[in-house]
Amino acid sequence: MRAEEVAILCEKIVQLYPYLNINEQYPQTWAAVAKNADFQATMNRFHEYICDPKTRHQAPLPSDLLAFVERDSYADEVQKMGQWEAAATKNPIREEQLRQLFEKLGGDLDGTPAGRT
Repeated sequence: MRAEEVAILCEKIVQLYPYLNINEQYPQTWAAVAKNADFQATMNRFHEYICDPKTRHQAPLPSDLLAFVERDSYADEVQKMGQWEAAATKNPIREEQLRQLFEKLGGDLDGTPAGRT
């Protein structure tokens, strides 16, 4: 969660639980433990928490609310690949640059190691 999202969550908690003794450490603590949490999923858990008769009378702890949603690593990789392809399309490598790279690696463009024909 971003700092603004943590601030929104802390503000809502304080509104519903005015008896909490809030100092500057309170939002800092939430921010530290919520940096990888999903804001929307956390807010959904917050709404469930305050509607539940068993828990709604006590202020929530981070462990009561924070929701960590696994990101789809395949989708992340596809997104990265798209970014790399876009960058390569904007600035393609010329054949001469490619020859120089292969020479540095000890070969040439046809795959023959340097010094062999």
